[in-house]
Amino acid sequence: MKTIVIVMKALLGATFVWMILSFFRMIDRDIIDLTSIFTLLSTLRNVLLVGFYWLIVGIMAAAGYASLGLFTLFGMIPSGVPLYDPILHQSLGGQSREMFFAQWIPQIQLSDRTIELLITKGKTLPATDSISIQEYIGIIGEGYVLDELQALGESAYLILFQVLAVLLIIYGILSVIRNEPRYSLRAILFLNLMVVFPLILFGVENLLGVFMTDPNLGQYIGINQIVEGVIEGPVLPYPIKPGVVFMPIPENFGAFIFSPIFQIAIASFLYLEFTFQLNYVYQVTSPSEQRAERLYEQIQTLKRASQEAVIHLEKIEAGEPTEIIEEELDEEGNVIEKAKVESVRKFLSKTATGFSFIREMIERRKLENQTKRAIEALKDTRRLSNYLNHLFEQDPEAEQTLTAKNSAPQAGRLIRSTVIDMVFRIAGITFLVFIISKTPWIIEYIFRAPESIVNSVEMYTPEVILTLFIPLVLMFPFISIIIRVTKMQQLRKKTRKEEENQPVTDTSEFVSA
Repeated sequence: MKTIVIVMKALLGATFVWMILSFFRMIDRDIIDLTSIFTLLSTLRNVLLVGFYWLIVGIMAAAGYASLGLFTLFGMIPSGVPLYDPILHQSLGGQSREMFFAQWIPQIQLSDRTIELLITKGKTLPATDSISIQEYIGIIGEGYVLDELQALGESAYLILFQVLAVLLIIYGILSVIRNEPRYSLRAILFLNLMVVFPLILFGVENLLGVFMTDPNLGQYIGINQIVEGVIEGPVLPYPIKPGVVFMPIPENFGAFIFSPIFQIAIASFLYLEFTFQLNYVYQVTSPSEQRAERLYEQIQTLKRASQEAVIHLEKIEAGEPTEIIEEELDEEGNVIEKAKVESVRKFLSKTATGFSFIREMIERRKLENQTKRAIEALKDTRRLSNYLNHLFEQDPEAEQTLTAKNSAPQAGRLIRSTVIDMVFRIAGITFLVFIISKTPWIIEYIFRAPESIVNSVEMYTPEVILTLFIPLVLMFPFISIIIRVTKMQQLRKKTRKEEENQPVTDTSEFVSA
């Protein structure tokens, strides 16, 4: 059985590698940038510096206008004279604003995303990648905060995609090493999130394009890119190749099987199939193997004890001292027994020396009884070992029977049933998915819909396919629930009948008072 478990683990690992390779073939490698974390940190730093800049500017402006109001209120200066600049100039230690910001706010590091943004806006690129905060705001112009937030969202989006990929690989490896389906389920969850999460964002984009009254709303949340009031396209990149996800379902069954979407779907299904089959085999065979190993160790321990018993019995018959008798005596002489012997010894010694003979006889009798018990235990061990050896010589399968190795299911039958069940499930699911993907055929020949509905564009949308596919998927667990409930009811009826037909053991109710 261990060989079956090892083979199934190898198949599970191969299926996981196939699933990973099928998925990564769908990814647009030009979009996935492994340095997104550095872009994220740089953009986040720029956003924080800009926010800090405007915070200081606001504090300065508030302090200046408050000073101007106080001087005007007390009539120290004519109304309308802007003295807040000289006041701030003195409060900053004689420095100008530019000198103050250059000293206290670090320079902005232009990222590749910011440089692309400058090129898109037709701005002149600075001579260096490090510029002051005021130069940065002047170059970027209006909307620089929104631009940086978009860059921040793009970097975080790509990093999230990479984190999901790393978690997918980690849990996939754990599912191969450990026989726990939860790791495989988490790996499939992260795989589906990598596919579904971009689709959710662009589904929101399409909804905004249909329902929103303000076209800039999509740009504010970082989904749409607005150029002169027109939605030009998504700001966030799509990591998966659009030609793979949005390609029409092939009409040919062979092309359908070898399509990228079907490859990753069937690889995911096989991955879960091998996971649950491996867990089933492990749960079925593991108790039998553990019980067999435990009984085998006990038989080996008995054989070793028998060999030691033979050696000790030979020493006893030869009149030599043996350790096993001394150990037996030590075990018999517990604390309570020692206390009793000591009290008897004191009593006899105090009464008279004439009782010394009786005391010696009692102790000798006790010693002889303990020695006899130890010798009988050694003989019983030797008899049991001889019986087992004789049984193993006459019946070669006796050891397997005693160790319960035959209680485990046969390897050939287990492999045959597993392979047959998997083939039927894979073939059935593949056929059903292909049939359901032919929505117009089902609508026309099964539901007898008119041609206006059959030939409509909506018949090829994912919504119609899901409308047919979801009831079919839910049909199998619904049938299993019905079977389970029916079996439970039959079991309860059987148990109730057995309790009613059980003979009466208590006759007290038939005895009259």
